[in-house]
Amino acid sequence: MIEIISGAWAAGETKTFQIAGHYIEILDAQYSCDVVLMDRTGSQQSFMRGAEASFFTRPSGGFETVQITSAQAQTIRLFVGSGDAGTRRISSTVNVVDGARARTIAGAAFIAGINAQSAAGKIAVAQLRNAPASAKRIVVNRVLLACDNTATAVAFGYIATPISATAGGTMASKMLGGPASTSAQGFTDTASFAAAPPAGVVELGVASVPAGGTFEFIFDEPIVLVPGASLVYYTNAQAATLRTLTHFTEEAI
Repeated sequence: MIEIISGAWAAGETKTFQIAGHYIEILDAQYSCDVVLMDRTGSQQSFMRGAEASFFTRPSGGFETVQITSAQAQTIRLFVGSGDAGTRRISSTVNVVDGARARTIAGAAFIAGINAQSAAGKIAVAQLRNAPASAKRIVVNRVLLACDNTATAVAFGYIATPISATAGGTMASKMLGGPASTSAQGFTDTASFAAAPPAGVVELGVASVPAGGTFEFIFDEPIVLVPGASLVYYTNAQAATLRTLTHFTEEAI
């Protein structure tokens, strides 16, 4: 008997499967997970804590229940076999996993859209913040900046404190129709800053953006926002319409 268990786990989720076998192996997993095998009475037969792809166990007496817990949102595939079944993989086999696709399916990938139309004599400021109590890391891998009506320099940077701002923007899941991010928060400020960004900003990037044009930053190493940390975006020109798109994933701390 050979059977494959496959599914998408939300962060902190536990899934239980009623399936009998003698051997179990993790085929694909982007992050570690905990695997508990139990018999029909609920007694624990085997336990793999922090198991990763290629981990396996063959408890004596077999098992009838498989319980898998993942601290991170991810897609996991497992191989379950009877006493005379096993995988044909060898130690030199390389299995390429599309981690980006798996994170989207698991509901851990998002796009934040935050737009700001500044008032006359003011610059446009937008902020993407990781909520202080989120217990997650926000991992930013791409930022797209645009300005509708004015050629301007558009910059972004790190700030440790929230700006005095209005909540706004969308934190949409890349799994279309999936739940939006509850960790990421969007804010705009269109009336507080005349010519300079908020105090305390550590500039990370700047681009010259033509009117109606866009500029995209793609990071070789992602930017990580811990709870309470923010990215802030701002224009150099006054009375400008700033548009931002930030691609990010979330992972449990």
